[in-house]
Amino acid sequence: MSASHVTTVMISCAARTVARSITIPQFEAHGLTPHVILSPCDPPGPPQNNAAGYEALIFATNTNREWVLFLEDDIDVCPNFSPALTEVMRAGFPVVYLYLNDRADRGERQYGKDVWAEILSGRPMNPRVIPAQNIGQLYGSQAVLMTCDAARAALRTLGAARSATDTSFIYAWRAARYRVGIRVPHLVQHRHDRTLRKPEVRGPKRSMSYGRSYP
Repeated sequence: MSASHVTTVMISCAARTVARSITIPQFEAHGLTPHVILSPCDPPGPPQNNAAGYEALIFATNTNREWVLFLEDDIDVCPNFSPALTEVMRAGFPVVYLYLNDRADRGERQYGKDVWAEILSGRPMNPRVIPAQNIGQLYGSQAVLMTCDAARAALRTLGAARSATDTSFIYAWRAARYRVGIRVPHLVQHRHDRTLRKPEVRGPKRSMSYGRSYP
């Protein structure tokens, strides 16, 4: 499998030109040119985020490619993204998160005790896709790979709710009873650009495993 099997979509606020200018060329370097859906973000928040996500997946499912890569606009890409993405597509999961917001209060519930301890160790990790331990903890839609069928399932929840896109995805995977995977170490890192957003009171939302594959 290759980039030709993937439709890449990105949601962004119209004013976030700087974030997009940093992120998009990184994906283009891997043969993935995002189709960008711009939201007016007036104001930014779950309803307009949801609407942009819905429009993005409508576009993606109409291309009839096997896979959809759903992105947000403020992420950085690991150097081996292309071959790693091919391996993820072969892992047998209909949905794989390439990034999650890592927090001490939910890490074990996301990854399981052993993998979370591995992440906390700071050592290089064996690259792999692991089963998500709790779908309800999968917050962060910065980079989610899904089959076209999974994208259609996500459209049903995005069209029926006004929750943020990442929350709507959780509803969709639960309703479809999907086996959801997480790629560790993460293939992208969140820059946490706060343009048009309020300051984050809990600190930056970041991956703790990004860039920690064995050489």
